[in-house]
Amino acid sequence: MISLRDDTVKKSAIIESTSDMLKASIGKNVTLRYMHSKEMPIREISGQLMSFNQTTGAVKLKGGDNKINLLQTATNLIEVTSDIISEKFSADSVYRMMRGYH
Repeated sequence: MISLRDDTVKKSAIIESTSDMLKASIGKNVTLRYMHSKEMPIREISGQLMSFNQTTGAVKLKGGDNKINLLQTATNLIEVTSDIISEKFSADSVYRMMRGYH
């Protein structure tokens, strides 16, 4: 009998996109500049990045007033500034592991 299972290992990756920057900045203070549409002015929000969902583009920030803010970054994020000090971050790498049983 053979079984398959997914396993996750951490790997070091270089920050090359805003998505990478957000993943690397979880738990850090960030400033996000964004706009809702071309007709609207650029807005800015700062706080501790609590989570980032790469699939949906959702960002959860905890502001200085301890309020939780959710922002959809998929289409309107312009700039990310973060307290991170390295160009590398720890990323998950998923692989499939096969195991045989007798």
